Amino acid sequence: MKRIPKRIRKSFFSLANVLPKPWRDGIYRSRLNFQPLPEGVILELARNRSDLDAAFQLLHEAYVKEGFSKPHDSGRRVTDYHILPSTSTLVAKYQGQVVGTISIIRDGAFGLPMDKITDLQQFRQAGERLGEVSSLAVSPTYRGNSGVIMFHMFKYVVDYCLNYFGVDRMVIVINPARKALYESLLIFTRLQRRVVKSYQFVNNAPGLCMTLNLRTLDQTWGQAYKEKPAEKNLYRFFFYTYTPREAKQVLLPERTFHTIEDPVMTPDRMDFFFKQCTDGLCGLSERQILILHNIYNEPCYASVWPINAGTKWRDQRRHRRFDVSCFGLANDRNPSTLKLRVVDASRSGLRVISEGSMATDNCLPTATLRRGSVMPAMD
Repeated sequence: MKRIPKRIRKSFFSLANVLPKPWRDGIYRSRLNFQPLPEGVILELARNRSDLDAAFQLLHEAYVKEGFSKPHDSGRRVTDYHILPSTSTLVAKYQGQVVGTISIIRDGAFGLPMDKITDLQQFRQAGERLGEVSSLAVSPTYRGNSGVIMFHMFKYVVDYCLNYFGVDRMVIVINPARKALYESLLIFTRLQRRVVKSYQFVNNAPGLCMTLNLRTLDQTWGQAYKEKPAEKNLYRFFFYTYTPREAKQVLLPERTFHTIEDPVMTPDRMDFFFKQCTDGLCGLSERQILILHNIYNEPCYASVWPINAGTKWRDQRRHRRFDVSCFGLANDRNPSTLKLRVVDASRSGLRVISEGSMATDNCLPTATLRRGSVMPAMD
């Protein structure tokens, strides 16, 4: 989108929100003007302490300015979810300086921030893996190209979620004033009609819960933008391959086997962000600490945990589980073939999602897999 003054932009958003949807869709989509990723900009996952630190500082500045966070003495916004390997942080860098960031929180041991304000069980019960998009900030000083950078960042997030991070459905809490933008341009749908008056995750600001099904995204966007020219075609922008130049600027992760995580929290980084910069570890419950202890079970992490953290948890698993995404087949006694998706694995078991129903007497006595159901691991 072309950059316009903030005051005029706010007035435009307010007006667009009350227009009939067909008019609103037409106005928003007509203003699209996709541009190549600017030269010198690199998009990649934050891999080191320097990039993470710059991202958290940029996020703090942006969130405090918008009222989404209270000022912190450290000048950084670091959430509980950033400690998990199921959270990835993307950074946009220009000449080595972080000018944009966005985090993707995949559903995991801590659940999702949105769980506190809406019910997501319908998607989990259907076997969908959720990812909450959060912690978005773009530097306002980047030569007026914040809109260009933001679209390319979101393109990276969609590519990453679909092909690397194992996410089936994206969820997000937005500023209600931006609802028309998300509905008309990105074809998000609301999870509930009402606006949440107080979302604690963003300093009790109001929010609107929305979702986007990534597995049907090519059809959704393809239908909505089928008659649009290339420079205004969101489907083409997201699903056509990168140009040779952009391919060198968009650095996607390499994968080992079928893993879907890109962990970055070494003991030193965890100590720096969650003990020196913030008291994040002290704010976690005993159960959360024990979950983290089970995830980061190498001896090198021993000095990181709070001294008063509990040492017993009856439900703690014997083996660490790893999130994966791969497909397989199982034969029933009929015989018939059933498609399965393996979603996590440990040394002694697998957890799979089925696309149909199957008796599993040989695996779990009296257990039956039903469509979209999850078979518990056997460890």
